[in-house]
Amino acid sequence: VGSGVARTSGDIFAQLLQMADPGRLIEIRSTATKYTPIADLHKITSQLGWRPHIPLAQTLLETLEWFRERQRKECQGE
Repeated sequence: VGSGVARTSGDIFAQLLQMADPGRLIEIRSTATKYTPIADLHKITSQLGWRPHIPLAQTLLETLEWFRERQRKECQGE
């Protein structure tokens, strides 16, 4: 859903890179317009009482682990 905190895709990518392979050199080629999206949590918090409680770093780490496991299985033919 979101956290209500604005983060760019570059911010997310930088965190993933640190977790996955901090020594890898990356060349940014895009000159596209950069946006800073932010989730509007007003409706979900006011109507359902939902609040974000899983930190972004944990979500990214779990996603990275899922992706690595998926790749491992594909390489093993599972």
